Amino acid sequence: MKRKVVKAIALCSVIGALAIGGPAVYLADYGTVKNTFTVGKVDIDLDEPNWTPEDHETIEPTEEMEKDPQITNVGKNDAYVYMEVSVPVREVITANEDGSRNPSTSTEMFSYTKSSK
Repeated sequence: MKRKVVKAIALCSVIGALAIGGPAVYLADYGTVKNTFTVGKVDIDLDEPNWTPEDHETIEPTEEMEKDPQITNVGKNDAYVYMEVSVPVREVITANEDGSRNPSTSTEMFSYTKSSK
């Protein structure tokens, strides 16, 4: 009986040493790795050749103005780019043709039509 108890204790000790020692050795191991990530030279310019902000400091309702934003890749590598045009929305009170007021609603501050170019 005493031998079985000694064997059981020895077996538990070995299993405990493996259960604690294995992960401890794994987690204590360290090394350094240097990641190198190289990209090309992509540089873009946004330009509006026909837009002068000084001429449009005040904008009237129903006023039409032409804008022509252009993206140019001036970097060494080719790149796919996209341009997002957003229309601001604000809570405003509008009026009907007869001058009566509408309730406050979310309204687009301007609209735009896409050119065929």
